[in-house]
Parts: sequence; C-alpha cells; structure tokens
Amino acid sequence: MRNSTTYMSIIDEVKEIGKEIGKEIGKEEMLRETIFRYGGKRLGDPTAATIDRINSIHSLHILQGIADKVIEVESWNEIQDHLNVVLK
Repeated sequence: MRNSTTYMSIIDEVKEIGKEIGKEIGKEEMLRETIFRYGGKRLGDPTAATIDRINSIHSLHILQGIADKVIEVESWNEIQDHLNVVLK
C-alpha cells in the first residue's frame, strides 16, 4: 500500500497542508512578537489578561490590525477597547 501512487499522492497533499498551516502559525507568532515588542516600548508591559487575549487570536487580519493600532494608541486599554469592537 505504501508504494501505491494514491497513497503517495495523499501523503504529499497532507505534507503540503502541514506546510501551509506551519506558515500561518509562524506568521501569527511573528505578529504577536511584533505587537508585544513595539507595544511594550510604547505602552509599557501589557497585563496578563491582554497577553492571553492577544495570544488567543488566530486571525492574521485581526493581528495585523492590532500591530497597526499599537503605533496609534496611548495604552493597552485602548488595544483592549479595539478588540472589544473587532471581536464582537
């Protein structure tokens, strides 16, 4: 069975899907690092609740929006307010 073309085709497809998922996870992690690095410099240390909330987000679009907001707001509370609107 492992030598069949169908089996090998399925394995190749699963590998490709795994690679794509890995890339998405890597992008999410990089965005979170950026948010916390620049946010920490501008806004101070985030609360544990803010960290948990941002870490629970798995949407690249929302994480990109947070990264943009970090340079516009004056506090992590404003980030939380933004998330309250975005995550309704």
